Amino acid sequence: MGVRSRWRKLSWVALIWNLLTVLGVIAVVASVHATTSHCFRGCPAKTTGDVVAMAVIVVAWFVGDFILGILWLVTKANQRQRAVLETT
Repeated sequence: MGVRSRWRKLSWVALIWNLLTVLGVIAVVASVHATTSHCFRGCPAKTTGDVVAMAVIVVAWFVGDFILGILWLVTKANQRQRAVLETT
């Protein structure tokens, strides 16, 4: 008998989504650090682009988490109802 995870598939999707967005934020922060370290007075055009990229990633992160959270709650209700119906 194999080991079964108690997590639902949507929980894994939410976890992977959060990990990918955190990696995206880390990549943008690393890019900002790499580009501004060689600029004497800063590189405003590159830094502005990085700020926009960071904003897009963070907004997508929150929107994705909101949608995944709603879906998680809705599908959990279906599983509870199915379990109750199976036991009666």
